[in-house]
Amino acid sequence: MRLRPGVCHTVEDAIGKGFRPIIPRETIGDRVPGVAQWNLYDIDNKFGDVESTDSVVDYLNGLPRFEDTVPKNLSGPQSEVLAPANPA
Repeated sequence: MRLRPGVCHTVEDAIGKGFRPIIPRETIGDRVPGVAQWNLYDIDNKFGDVESTDSVVDYLNGLPRFEDTVPKNLSGPQSEVLAPANPA
């Protein structure tokens, strides 16, 4: 994947939404290697965490399964919430 503009804008959008993104280093490249390295350095120091793909995969594999994080009282069917018929 080329670094500009997609990755940098996505990282900036994530920061704007309150997330701290993790960027797997080996998944990013550019036609000019020095440009990619400089931008990854910039992202790592200002916006997110640039980590090796192996460490990102290990981190994700170590997270609990989604099903194990749902509160017990929310695990069953939920009643439908209806919007008011005539919002004023």
